[in-house]
Amino acid sequence: MKIDARQGTKSQVLQLFQDVCEKRGVRYATVEPISIEITSGDKKNLNFRASKGKFTSQKSLKLWGDVFYSNGLDEEKFTSISLKPDFKLNSIFCSFENGKKTMPILFSGKATN
Repeated sequence: MKIDARQGTKSQVLQLFQDVCEKRGVRYATVEPISIEITSGDKKNLNFRASKGKFTSQKSLKLWGDVFYSNGLDEEKFTSISLKPDFKLNSIFCSFENGKKTMPILFSGKATN
């Protein structure tokens, strides 16, 4: 899956992410393996690879098993990563290892109030 945060209006990509999470059939499916590339508003390519992934009823994408995150320079391994849209900050909130490390992935444009 590829997400380009520079495309569309400020909330289109976030709304699409949320809409997919709300689809009942999608929430029950587990993807094995899963790979996601996100191009952020500042043109950084962020890559996520995992043994398993699933959209959840909490409107997030959960990755688990052997999970790898790369920002183009370094690659780190985790047991879990969660990606969740944050409409207020116009970003996807990334939580590593259940909140031990967090990071917003910012989209183009200003955050909404």
